[in-house]
Amino acid sequence: MIIFSVLVTPTFIIDFRQVAIIVSAYYGGWMPAIITGIIISGFRLVYMGINHMAVVGSVAGQVIAIGCALISLLCIEQRKKWVLMTGYCIIISSIVFSILITDLAQLKQIIIIYSIGLVILSCLAYYHTNYLIISNRLMRRLKAESSKDFLTGLDNVRSFNDIYNDLMQTAVKRNEQLSVLTIDIDHFKMINDTYGHQTCDEVLKELANLLIKTCRQFDIISRKGGEEFSVLLVDCPPEKANNIGERIRQAVEEHKFILQERKLINITVSIGIATFPDMTQDKQQLLELSDKALYKAKNTGRNKVCIIE
Repeated sequence: MIIFSVLVTPTFIIDFRQVAIIVSAYYGGWMPAIITGIIISGFRLVYMGINHMAVVGSVAGQVIAIGCALISLLCIEQRKKWVLMTGYCIIISSIVFSILITDLAQLKQIIIIYSIGLVILSCLAYYHTNYLIISNRLMRRLKAESSKDFLTGLDNVRSFNDIYNDLMQTAVKRNEQLSVLTIDIDHFKMINDTYGHQTCDEVLKELANLLIKTCRQFDIISRKGGEEFSVLLVDCPPEKANNIGERIRQAVEEHKFILQERKLINITVSIGIATFPDMTQDKQQLLELSDKALYKAKNTGRNKVCIIE
């Protein structure tokens, strides 16, 4: 802003560097406002040279930065803070103009032009930065929703596939083992028929939380759809994967699921396990073997953990 300043007289320039301080104070708080003021004042002295006007302008920049920093700490509506900062900048800048300009007619004209220009630029900066923030927030939300299951907050199928492919490539490069747990709720249709769809949603959400608590922090938990979940176990051999699967099965069996009417029910899960590269070196077949192990658990009594040898 200093580089693109307007030369009013042979020794006097006008710019709107104060807007940068306002933005820093409004969105960052008092510390960014002070830092911005120091940077602007220091650059003014270095770029324009040290003279009376530059010193006065640098001091004014610090005064504006301190004032905006204090305004940012006020417990008032955010929009009012912006208005106060803009008005404060106009007042301080007008005082600086009156110190540096002796011609009253010229002083009046500069103050009017500067005030109108700062108000217009300040309004544009306010609405533009708010638009960017809202757009970024919406983009982050859409990105999160595209990769997360809307009900449980776990990774969805799309995210699972992306993470699975990345982990498989890493396992190949590092010569590590990657285990897949496929988890399915036993007799889920019976629960749905007995208690209704809304109650089943609550069961799914509570099961998702239970899986998060039971699995390791770095395990990747996903909902593949319906009542089926999956867990990716990084650098995990079959024996350890079986222990984790058994821990999950037992935790679900012992957990009391609370329904809407404060009624408690118990559910069980069946779990199938497959490990790369112990059982296969094909990434697609690994998922198929995990599903096959799940069907084996289902067909041999449910509420158990099975591994395809």
